[in-house]
Amino acid sequence: IEQTRYDVRGGWRPNLPLVKEIKGSWGYNDYEHAESESPSEIGTVFDNEEWEGRIEAVLQPMGRWQGAFGVQFGDREFEVVGEEAYITPSEVESIAVFLLEKTDFGNVHVDVGFRYEHQKAETENDAQDSAKHNLFAFSLGTIYTYSDGYEAGFSASRTERAPTIE
Repeated sequence: IEQTRYDVRGGWRPNLPLVKEIKGSWGYNDYEHAESESPSEIGTVFDNEEWEGRIEAVLQPMGRWQGAFGVQFGDREFEVVGEEAYITPSEVESIAVFLLEKTDFGNVHVDVGFRYEHQKAETENDAQDSAKHNLFAFSLGTIYTYSDGYEAGFSASRTERAPTIE
């Protein structure tokens, strides 16, 4: 097993009317692992190279609402070489936007979230063997404080996920 990973995170608090803080992160991962057929013979090698990033703007409160808006992106290349290479080399690219908001109405707290992602997956061997997905996610959560130390909550969500390349 061999792995190289880099992660960078940072933030900035600009003096802007709508944006309280800007946060960013970027990560890179290069992972390889080999399966041995015998102590001296490597049978199959799995190679995964991936990078991803995220930029998030924490918004100034707007009325009673507080939240964040952001963009997330990534690229992943996956390959299996050797005797048990049953998976075609492939690449997945994705970009997503999201919005999270929260507020309080008296003793009721509300969280709302929305995410849209566009994902494109292609195999290396055949340009026509590709798939594109437009994915949506939505969530809603509430907490009602009806007495000191007592709360009741409700949450609902709808999520779509694309198949993995493996």
